[in-house]
Parts: sequence; C-alpha cells; structure tokens
Amino acid sequence: MHRSQQHSRFFIRSLVVLLTLIFSVTLLVPSSDPVAYANEPLLLKTFSQFSRATVFRGMFFFAANDGVHGFGLWRSDGTPGGTQLVRVIRHGPGSNEILGFRVVGDTLFFVADDGVHGFELWRSDGTPDGTTLVRDIRVGSQGSFHAGVYGDVQLIGVGNALFFIANDGVHGFELWRSDGTPDGTMLVRDIHPGPGSALTGNETLAVMNDTLYFIANSGEVGLWRSDGTYEGTFLIRNGGLDYWSALLVNNGTLFIATYDSLWKSDGTPEGTVLVRDRLCIDTGLTHFAFMNGVLFFVGGERREGWFMGCDTELMRSDGTPEGTFMVKDIRSSESDLPAGGLGYFSHLTVVSNTLFFNANDGIHGRELWKSDGTAAGTVMVKDIDEGSGHALYPTPFVVLNGTLFFIAEDGVHGRELWRSDGTAAGTVMVKDIITNDLWRSNLSSLSIGASLTALHTMLFFNVDDDFAHRDKFGFWRSDGTEEGTVQLLSEWAYARAVICGQVFITSQTNLYTLLIDPNRCTISGRVTDGAGNGVAGVTVSAGARSATTDATGFYTISGLPTGVYTLTATRSGYQITPASRTVTVSDHLSGQDFTATLLTYTISGRVTDGAGNGVAGVTVSAGERSATTDANGFYALSGLSSGVYALRAEKPGCLIEPAQRAVTLPPDQDAQDFTAICLTERAFLPLVIR
Repeated sequence: MHRSQQHSRFFIRSLVVLLTLIFSVTLLVPSSDPVAYANEPLLLKTFSQFSRATVFRGMFFFAANDGVHGFGLWRSDGTPGGTQLVRVIRHGPGSNEILGFRVVGDTLFFVADDGVHGFELWRSDGTPDGTTLVRDIRVGSQGSFHAGVYGDVQLIGVGNALFFIANDGVHGFELWRSDGTPDGTMLVRDIHPGPGSALTGNETLAVMNDTLYFIANSGEVGLWRSDGTYEGTFLIRNGGLDYWSALLVNNGTLFIATYDSLWKSDGTPEGTVLVRDRLCIDTGLTHFAFMNGVLFFVGGERREGWFMGCDTELMRSDGTPEGTFMVKDIRSSESDLPAGGLGYFSHLTVVSNTLFFNANDGIHGRELWKSDGTAAGTVMVKDIDEGSGHALYPTPFVVLNGTLFFIAEDGVHGRELWRSDGTAAGTVMVKDIITNDLWRSNLSSLSIGASLTALHTMLFFNVDDDFAHRDKFGFWRSDGTEEGTVQLLSEWAYARAVICGQVFITSQTNLYTLLIDPNRCTISGRVTDGAGNGVAGVTVSAGARSATTDATGFYTISGLPTGVYTLTATRSGYQITPASRTVTVSDHLSGQDFTATLLTYTISGRVTDGAGNGVAGVTVSAGERSATTDANGFYALSGLSSGVYALRAEKPGCLIEPAQRAVTLPPDQDAQDFTAICLTERAFLPLVIR
C-alpha cells in the first residue's frame, strides 16, 4: 500500500471518529449550563397557548401553540436553545388539539386532532419523523376518542401495551389496546355487542399484577379484567356496581367502592365478594387513602328511617365485614337530616403513620384533624380559627419532606400557607404574605392554593391579593420556612414537572425553568464479583462525569444534566459485564449494577540445554506462583493477574540463562524460554594423570 493511501485512510477514519464524538456530545449534553439561573426562573420561550405536559426520555414534552406553526408537540431540555418543536399537529390557530399523554416503554402516546382525522391515537419517539398517527380508528373527521368530564382521555400502560377507550363507529366505545403500530392497535373485545357502548370514558381503570380492571356494561354493569387478549378479557362480577365505582389497589387486593357498598377482589370471580352494603360512600378519589394496609374512606352507615343519606364520617376497612366500621362519630345528627364531620373536601392525606383530613365537629368549624385509625387517636390537631369559624378551605393538602402543608385562615391573617407535624405546637403559619391590616379579614384578601404543588424539595403556589398589593400577586415557592418562602414570578403559573432538580413552569403564555437542586441527576449502583462481593477501584463513567467504587463496590455519579448516556465501567485487570449500557436519565437513576471478573493470564515456555533437549525439574516462578518443568522441559504458570512480574528459573546444579526477566501481563506470554547448563556427575570425576 502506498504511503498516500495510508494517509487517506487514516484521515477518513479520524474524521469519522471526530464526527461521531461531536454527534454524541450533541445528543448527551444540554445546549447550555442552567446553573447560572439557580436563583430565579429562566424564560425558555413564549407561546400563545399551553396544554398538557409530561416527562419522556429525560426531557419535558408538552403541547403548545407558538402562534406561528399552530398547535404541536414540543420538547425542552431546560435551555432556550433546547426548547424545540417536535412536530406540528394542527396548522393555524386553534384550541387545544392534544388531550392526553402516556409513556409506555420507549414510546410516548397521546391523543390529538390534526384537523383531518379527528381525535385519534398518536405516538412519538421524541423526533419529528418518529411522531406519527398510529391508526385512524374511526375513519373520517369525527375521531374515535371522547374527552371525559375533565376534558381528558384515559390512557393506561400495562407492561408494553397501551389500553384506552375508543369508538370505531361500529362497536361503540369499547376497550382497545396498542403496541404503537397500526396492526398492533386493535379492539380487545366487543363487550357490549353491536353499536352500543360498554364504556363511557369516565370509568376508573386500575392495574393490579399486570392486569387491567375496569367497570363495563355488557347489558348489566359489572367488573371486568383484561390481559389485552380476547380470551383474557372477561367478566368477574356482574351486578351491584355502577359506572362511578372507585377502583383502589393495595397489596394485591382490589377494592371496589360504589355509592352504597364496598367490595373487594383478588381478580377471580370467586374471590370477588361484598365486604359491606348499606353504606354511603363518596367515590371521589380524594376521599380514599391506605395507611398500614387499611383502607380509610369518607362515608357512613345507612340507617333505617332516615330522610336521606347518612352521616359522612371517617370510615375504615381491612377487607372484612367486621373490620369495616366508622372510626369516630365526629359530628352526629339527632335530626332526620344527615350531618357528619367530613364533607366533600376532606382530602384524606397520609404522612408516615398519621392520616390527616378536613373535618367539622359542629363546634369548631372546618379544622385540621388527624387519626391513627382508632377512635381515641382521632382528634382535632388545632383550632386554627378559634371558635366556630372555618379555618380550612377546599384546597388540597400536600406533603413535602414528611410535613403536611395546607391553606388555612386563623381569623387574623387571612388565608395563608400553613404547615403541620401533627401537633398543636407544630401547626403554624409558614409566612404572613399579605401584612396590611386593612386587607386582613375572615373573607380573606389572599387566595392561595389553586396550584399548591410539591415537587422535589419545594412547594409551589399562586397568590392572588385581590388588588390589595399587586407586588405580591403571582407565583411563589417555599421550602417550608418563612425566609425560604419567596415570590418567583408576577404572574400566575404552574409547576408542571421536575427533572433532576430542574422545575418546568408554565404560565398562560410563558415557559420557564428553575434549578432547585445543583446536583441535578445522579446514576448509582454497585460493582460486585461473581460471589456478590463489592469490587473497589472500578471507574464508572457517564459522558464527561465519572465516579470510582468504594470499598464495598458502590458508586454515585452526580451533577448530570438530563439526557441519554452510555454508561461504562472499567478497571485494569478486570472484565466488566455488561461492557456498557445505554440509560435515559430524567431523575435519580439507581440500580445500575455491573459484575467484575478478575482476569488471569498465563506465562509458559520451555527450559532446554545447549543441545535443545528439554530439562526437567526446573522451578520457574513469578510472584507467588511457581511451576516445575516436565520431562520435556515445558512449564506453565496460570492464574496470574495483570502486572509486571520478575520471572525466574532455578535448579540446583544448573546455571540458568537468563537469571530472570521482566514479563508484563496482559497479554499471555507463551514463549518465555530458558537455557540451562547443568553439571553432571561426570563433570566431577577426578582427573587421573598417568
């Protein structure tokens, strides 16, 4: 080969490697470092309209209209340059054309209307070319999906399959499934034969043990289950249920709560039984909670002769008739009209082994209560608004770092942010945001909580000061302390998602990001040998960052931006399995383990005399290992780890050449020969002079 040809090939190979490295860096590293805006939100982009959002492949995906391209699917890595349009769904002006998101495996599913097919199922891998209509289930512009009462659709992932409710125009609304391909998108079973619908789109769908459970109408409303096949989709229990039944899963048991009865199921017809009837149950999902394996719910026991309903109190059930009862009669009624201490906005919330809720005992108004599941342990935490005034409002409770946060009014400060550890002394106002006495009243000039959201280590909410102090209006955050409760934006906004300590925030027209954890993402795991023992000194790398395993084999790589990484582990003298793996980092990723096998090598050769004959009985050593040459002079030293060894050969009465040599492993050394000059008995015979 000519030298010019060699240079050309070397240049081409080098160019390919360089382009590969550049492309890899473009994929793995965000376009800019967000650490610089750790103390205030960074504006990523302005839109004319936002819709739903989700996290997929370590990035923030959302539906929006930028006022130029129309409504489409967007994504952001948390930088302005990395906030990009994936694909336009519907060109031109228009309202929300995307109804829901669901990530199943490596696919992002959503329902969208492109203006031609109506609302149909779409899929995306995060790229423009990989964002496509899955199947036009109902041919034409009418679409196969119907938004539920909350303007959304139910997309449920079970294993690698997506389940949803659709109408193909022939069978009515029925259960469908999809693997993301047109041929793999199919009607599971026509439960209500013909054009009638078995489902409405408002039912609760639940997953237990990789099986879907749902309420459907086959002519009578009953409980069904499905594994995604026709044969595996069948009725479990018929009758006694209704469309609005709540399905709740806990430790392999499915609870079914109707408006007047409680059922349980193990997924079999014979294991689906009535727990108790003649109840009044509010089936809103905020009225259920599991604590220590027990179901708590808002309801009551229906009594004879009552004008209507029941007293709604705190109930509990362990799944048995005798274990289903009222925890405590907080507010009893002596009239024919029901009362009860718990109402529509009870917000059952578990913090550790304590259940918090909103209740009214008829004396103190709506206040914060707690329960350990017993009557004696069910008590008011604190009379925040002393007397009969109501301290709590229909805003949800949230839990942050093991502490309960809520909105309350004490009759002095107006509605403010409060926290509680379950004690009266530990139930306090976080911060008096509106301090002007003129605007403090029981009616409250401060409206907080429409977006009370806990993400990562922060609580986010909006403040509306009713024009008292416009400087307080807008989006706030809190770490639970007075000094850590600060205003972020002078507009209403919503904390949508957190990805590795980076919060994505949307207002009516703007997309922001806020870095609240400088460590961002982490990857952690352990490197062990074949016996499960930790291997120290292994370097595990992800992009430009790496960590070394400690004495027990554990490692943590921190400070990673979101993205896709090739994870590798190396240590000289060890073979690591797997050699590498591709991981998507969108949070703190754990369990990324490797197995390290100590590599061993062999030094071999032959010891011969000057005539080339093998010399037996020569001891050859390297480190702590040694071997003796056989009758033909051959030897082999095996099981040696990597390193540099002093190789020696010895035999009494023999002069060995060389005396020693340095051998580096790896690789195996198979020609480490020696020459031996040995003195024989003939050499020691006395010289006889005649």
